[in-house]
Amino acid sequence: MSVTALAMCLDKYTKEGAIMKNFLVALLVLCLGFTVVGCGGKPSNMDQKTYDLGKEAVQVANDYLNNKTSQNDAYKKLDSLYKQLDSYIPTNSTSHSYVKGYVLLLRGEFTLVMFSGEPVNRDTFTKNLGQLKEILNM
Repeated sequence: MSVTALAMCLDKYTKEGAIMKNFLVALLVLCLGFTVVGCGGKPSNMDQKTYDLGKEAVQVANDYLNNKTSQNDAYKKLDSLYKQLDSYIPTNSTSHSYVKGYVLLLRGEFTLVMFSGEPVNRDTFTKNLGQLKEILNM
């Protein structure tokens, strides 16, 4: 077999290999997409009111992070949501306690700001927001 024939043979397999790799990558991306789409929605172990109040807290936090609401307004809304969660007796106390706890942590960031005059620690705020989203399957 000549060097040219060997090079042509290797080139053919390299192209086919690249096509196969691209096909596999596309298939994996598609599978991942279906997996992500399959997630979300209210967790089965959480009552609707807890879920709705948690979602509203996520929206308030996102609005604050995206400069759509002021620090003071975000604090007032989170405080109101926390009070609603605190006065509500749910069917599943574990998931409710987690949601209530993270809403309290988000609200607490603003409370610290009021007393210290320091800006909200965006890293901590974002981390707590991410945890709340995870609990809510968002």
